[in-house]
Amino acid sequence: MPDGVTVGITSPDGSTVANRFVKAPGGFVEGVDLPRTGTYTVGIDPDADHTGSVTLGVVEVPGDPSASLRANGRAVTLETTASGQNIRLRVLGSPGRVSLNLTGMTYARGLLVAEVDRDGTPVGATAFVPPPEGIATLTVDGGTLVVLDPAGADVGRVTVSVTPG
Repeated sequence: MPDGVTVGITSPDGSTVANRFVKAPGGFVEGVDLPRTGTYTVGIDPDADHTGSVTLGVVEVPGDPSASLRANGRAVTLETTASGQNIRLRVLGSPGRVSLNLTGMTYARGLLVAEVDRDGTPVGATAFVPPPEGIATLTVDGGTLVVLDPAGADVGRVTVSVTPG
């Protein structure tokens, strides 16, 4: 098992908001929506019987950039400006297979592409697209939601277009 810590976030009512493993020597916990106003508790649980120190930072993450795209429609360029942001896309059009074309990518470590439900939970195919460009093939149903998740704390820009097949 890799060395690291589990970072847990507990809401004011005591319910768990997030519980994520962060690998040593440093890492990043993806953005977490806090469901209510109040004081949250952050807990750190070291892997196995390890001891040491941890430095934590909390940042407010702006909303995710988003766009709607159609096969053979116009390309859009989207940018994340803060660690923890993702890009949210709605792929519109007739049901079937499409290619999501990612070009001009400035994310140093690429993007994870995932079909998701309204809550952001992966429900379909996922693919990793390395920089500077690549293609992810998806099956869409006329309003498929897709998240582009930068690796780690990367920020950057990408141009996205959709083609049939």
